[in-house]
Amino acid sequence: MWNTILKSLWSHKRRLLATSSAVVIGVAFLAAALSVGDTLTRGFDGLFSEANAGTDVIVRNDTEIGFDDAAQRG
Repeated sequence: MWNTILKSLWSHKRRLLATSSAVVIGVAFLAAALSVGDTLTRGFDGLFSEANAGTDVIVRNDTEIGFDDAAQRG
């Protein structure tokens, strides 16, 4: 069975190369996207931690002004 599989793969070299390169590119894209997302998350967490350093409590009004996406609190 293994001989048949290997002969079939070796007889279609371009298909094997294309499939392998597609898998490598997909894995590289996923790894890059996850690492960039993690870096951005860590950067924003640090930024907001520095901005709110020394703040114990933030008091906000319960009334929202504006639409759903652009709503601000008083």
